[in-house]
Amino acid sequence: MLEIALQIVSSLIIATILGFTLGFLISKNIYSSSKTLGFDSLKKESIPGKIDLDNLTHIRGIGLKISLQLNELGITNITQIASWTQKEIDWLDENSNLVKHLKKYNWIEQAKDMT
Repeated sequence: MLEIALQIVSSLIIATILGFTLGFLISKNIYSSSKTLGFDSLKKESIPGKIDLDNLTHIRGIGLKISLQLNELGITNITQIASWTQKEIDWLDENSNLVKHLKKYNWIEQAKDMT
């Protein structure tokens, strides 16, 4: 009985270590893909008396689902969207299906108005 309990505990410890390792590697990969576009260099800002620039849903056409998709791509801040050039739009087009929403709701102009 004690032997079975020790096997279960050791299996749980191994599974925990593997889970943390895989989670770390996956998150590191996502971070590095956003780094290639330069999103890591943009600082998150909050301006007193203004909207929360970290909340992408302030932009018309970005709901919770699209906000989460953008976050997975490394886009977490309205300031990032406001500074987009054609290079970032092309990258977004290659890595998602969100460009149609960007153009339809004119996200970049909305973001510039908010910053």
